[in-house]
Amino acid sequence: MTSFLKVLCLVVVAVPLIAAKTGLTPDGSKYLAAAKDRIAKVEKDIDAAAADPKKADAAKDDLLASKRFLDNVQKEQPKNAQAAALQKKADTLLAKIKPTLLKVAIADRLVNIEELVGIIEKEMAAPSRDAGADEKLRDHFDMLRQMVREVLEKEPANTKAVAFRDKENALWDTYRQQREAKKGGTP
Repeated sequence: MTSFLKVLCLVVVAVPLIAAKTGLTPDGSKYLAAAKDRIAKVEKDIDAAAADPKKADAAKDDLLASKRFLDNVQKEQPKNAQAAALQKKADTLLAKIKPTLLKVAIADRLVNIEELVGIIEKEMAAPSRDAGADEKLRDHFDMLRQMVREVLEKEPANTKAVAFRDKENALWDTYRQQREAKKGGTP
């Protein structure tokens, strides 16, 4: 009987301890380790990543993946201090490469703007436009305005974006004049 009581006492003591387990599942541990490794790798090369757009893009990918891994860890264990600290470190590293990423994004957006200006000019040069083509042209103007606005919000003194804004205004005036001439003087 005493051995039964010993087993019963052990069960009574062990069950609450098992239920209160604060460790991570094997997947959670893998996510935490992977995030830690990626963040450490980026942290080691952060200066090179801040100077090189390709390295900055690779670092961004690693940091965002790490943040997703850490989100999974924090879903499993919301008060995991190590995951919270790694999230903050990843955010800090992302902030360090943000200027480089922003320069690349702006350069890419300016290329898109230039292409869209060419499309608009080609559409406006067409000898005649039906209602569908006219609607498409207005949509292109809306897209152009939005893209220029995005660049100027991020970099207000960007001379290319300012020039594209002025070009868009001139094209819009020409478009309005074409519409008025087509309708016989009514806007």
